Amino acid sequence: MGVFNLIPGLPLDGGRVLRSIAWKITGNIQNTLQGVSVDKVMNPRPVAVPANISLQKLVNEYFVPQGLRAAPVVQGDLAGLITLTDIARVGRERWAYTPVGHVMRLLEQVYVTTPEQLLYDLLEVMVTRGINQIPVVQDGRLVGLLSRESILRYLQVRESLKMDEPRYAL
Repeated sequence: MGVFNLIPGLPLDGGRVLRSIAWKITGNIQNTLQGVSVDKVMNPRPVAVPANISLQKLVNEYFVPQGLRAAPVVQGDLAGLITLTDIARVGRERWAYTPVGHVMRLLEQVYVTTPEQLLYDLLEVMVTRGINQIPVVQDGRLVGLLSRESILRYLQVRESLKMDEPRYAL
């Protein structure tokens, strides 16, 4: 159970653990992420799902086979975000006939960012607000997804390559 609590992005101790891991990996999270923009760390090809499919189809064809915990929802343009937590709030017996669009968090309820935003500022927002993933939008269209996991991966790669200078941004 202790390991389960350490997984960043889960609604347990993930935010504090993310910050602690980042500090452990880098020695200083602020210096390592100084000047690094979101586009260097985000997933530039996030799996986006249609708003009109059922939760059952979402789970069977997207979340389980692709190991997703969240996905941007599109209805032409970006319409919102759906997470495992959102799905779990609906009784499983209703998944077959409940559309994603009825359960998702509307775009107005979702924190979004741009590719140019500085990562350090967003990390603070993610930790303090308990946000696990942030859609990245440019000119009104989805261009990526930033997650706590992608930030950790970025830090781990930099540490493995001994890239502790900001000028070495990936």
